[in-house]
Amino acid sequence: MRFVDLTKLELPSGWEERAQQAQREIAALDHDERSRAINNHHRIWGELKPCLEKLAHKKCWYCESKQIRSDKDIDHFRPKNSVDEKDSSDHPGYWWLAFDWGNFRYSCTYCNRQRTDSGTTGGKGSRFPLHDETKRCRTPQDLLSDEQPVLLDPTEETDPGLLWFDNDGIARPTSRDSDSWLHRRAKESIEIYHLNHVDLKEVRQSICYDCTQMVGDGDEAWKEYEQGSLVAQTKFRRTLRDLKKRLAYDAEYSAAARSTVMSLRNRDRPWLEALLVGI
Repeated sequence: MRFVDLTKLELPSGWEERAQQAQREIAALDHDERSRAINNHHRIWGELKPCLEKLAHKKCWYCESKQIRSDKDIDHFRPKNSVDEKDSSDHPGYWWLAFDWGNFRYSCTYCNRQRTDSGTTGGKGSRFPLHDETKRCRTPQDLLSDEQPVLLDPTEETDPGLLWFDNDGIARPTSRDSDSWLHRRAKESIEIYHLNHVDLKEVRQSICYDCTQMVGDGDEAWKEYEQGSLVAQTKFRRTLRDLKKRLAYDAEYSAAARSTVMSLRNRDRPWLEALLVGI
């Protein structure tokens, strides 16, 4: 997961007017009619798929997968028709946010749709746990700022940093205090977003291995470069270029690559510290 700046979203001409009209149409309906009406207006949020896709270079905002041949969904971060939580089975869903672009997240089907696959179960579906269920909003008049969502939100700048990735490709909470709120948020997000699906772990493990090898190559070239070797200078520059590609915002699974490189920092690798600045 990397931070996605929603303020950079460019809306198509006339989209807001169409969204507002759809919202007015559903506002007076009862729950069942409203749910059907919302789903019938799926083209409203579907129109924004290319715009949302562009913000993170076609990567899923939760797991960073591109998966060109797979369907991509527009996830409603706050579920639009129901809330699948133990103490909220009667919740009507955040229907008033059904056409609010601020509630949209670009997601792959593995993160967004509940399924059991390759021995693991996950997928967000209508999940939306809160720190305090009594603070859950139920009407448009309630304040969303009173809620404390458990799920990590890629549009919140501080949330992606709560995830860490081991060299074996496994996503883990950055916080080691298993009783802390931050640990809980990361742990439940990993489960609900299906971030440790076997295919994801394998590809992240491969990327982490490659990054470790590149850092080793960088060490070797750096030592020779310090002695004035022109050949080593060329090799060092090439290694830096390759590492930067892995760490770049538009690269798949760049958060895992970054975790690996950060774990390899030490006082004998000043060049690595310099590489991480600004990435």
